[in-house]
Amino acid sequence: MSEQAPKPNTMADVLSMLPDKRPVQIQILNLKAHLTNTVKTLQSSLMEEMKGLKGEFLMNQASNEKVLNDLTETLRIYARENRDLARLIYRFFEEIDAIWKVLGKDRTSNTVIREHRIEEGIVEEEEKHEEEEEEEEEEEEEEEEKHEEEEVWATLVADDSYEISQPYPYKIRNKETGKVLTPVLNNLGHLNLNLRNRGSISMGKLVAIQWVPNPGKKTKVRHIDGDKLNNRKENLEWF
Repeated sequence: MSEQAPKPNTMADVLSMLPDKRPVQIQILNLKAHLTNTVKTLQSSLMEEMKGLKGEFLMNQASNEKVLNDLTETLRIYARENRDLARLIYRFFEEIDAIWKVLGKDRTSNTVIREHRIEEGIVEEEEKHEEEEEEEEEEEEEEEEKHEEEEVWATLVADDSYEISQPYPYKIRNKETGKVLTPVLNNLGHLNLNLRNRGSISMGKLVAIQWVPNPGKKTKVRHIDGDKLNNRKENLEWF
């Protein structure tokens, strides 16, 4: 008698061999969530890197050319990594679509996922989390609007060609052009500005002239907490 060919594995056979016995739909969903978190982490890392580069650019005026070159190279690397990641995500979702088709109708798959989430108490937890996120976003928007409403500009005492804003961080802008000036870190660790009628002057001294009483007509300003970058008016005194 001739030997019969082995029967091909059924979908049930394949599923029975998987180490994770949860519904395949759930495993796919978890994999998708993991990928989404990975993408968010990469995006967060990119934003932190950009903030760091921006800060370095503002604080090191003398080496702007090098910073710009580094920034350009970093952006080029991120652009390449972003393209690679996009291709990876595209392939991933193609595979997900193929698996969904093997499993059957989307409605059936979504029903299985929904039932599993209800059993695990995930649905209620997720809905609560989404509500909390929405509330946080609304609070942030309200805070930003409040901050914008509270920003007040006054003529700069040290040079009336400019204006200074409140609350902290204070900004200095040209009255005619409306352009906000960017302070530059000098070799003494102070943030400096160049004004039309005043020349080079530290941000701390500008703030002190504006708001800190000086009955003794003293000429020097110091930072009470020793931090030369903390130019809040409450942190400045004449000596």
